[in-house]
Amino acid sequence: MKALPKAQQAEALRWITGTAAQHALPYQICGGLAVVSHGGSRPLHDIDLYMPFADPNWAGFLDAVTPYLTWGPETVVEGQWDLTYLKLLYHGQKIEIGAAEHICIQNKATGAWVPQRIDFETSETRSVLGAAIEVMPKAQLIAYKRLLAREVDLIDIRDLEAEHPQPPPG
Repeated sequence: MKALPKAQQAEALRWITGTAAQHALPYQICGGLAVVSHGGSRPLHDIDLYMPFADPNWAGFLDAVTPYLTWGPETVVEGQWDLTYLKLLYHGQKIEIGAAEHICIQNKATGAWVPQRIDFETSETRSVLGAAIEVMPKAQLIAYKRLLAREVDLIDIRDLEAEHPQPPPG
């Protein structure tokens, strides 16, 4: 999948975080965008985030994003993931939102399923693509990516642990 121009990525990011704010829902960006916000260097292909699906405001948020819904929400066990999530496509930008409740990731090294806890209180505000966003803390992101240990995660870990990472793109 080819990365979209940064202007399109920024528009989608502003839309999804703005819609969350309109519905008073916390979110935590994870995945590649969180890595980029901490100085990672690889191209951004999608926007991954967690939200509390059990929150009373979730239904209104889901109604607001439904025109862009391409799949879910569904609970799946696929690859190294056991979670509930949905997929959106906003003007060409892929966005995946996982439920913050009941997430397990399979440890690639051991095969064990490891429960994950998304704590919105620990989110760090970072500036990326011209927006201030709430992202997974760096140490938690590294631990998360160590469990997955896919090739892309190993690249992200290297970037995150670098002494002088590149500044995040504006």
